[in-house]
Amino acid sequence: IDYSGENRILANESLKQDIINKLNNYKKTVKVPDSVFSHLFAAPNAVISDFKGNKYGNAYIPSPWSSTLSSE
Repeated sequence: IDYSGENRILANESLKQDIINKLNNYKKTVKVPDSVFSHLFAAPNAVISDFKGNKYGNAYIPSPWSSTLSSE
């Protein structure tokens, strides 16, 4: 979901219709296709290590810029 203050909401078309309907109560909502080139939405990727040394990661799998590796 993207609301960049342009008087409309962009919503991934994979969202359920009831969610789109609720968004429409706030602003006109436009469904947009999901794509491996996520130009309409963020494609978050993150890696963290906690205080015990455990490592966690997250990648937006469809993105061609996402990749993973192991440190072991």
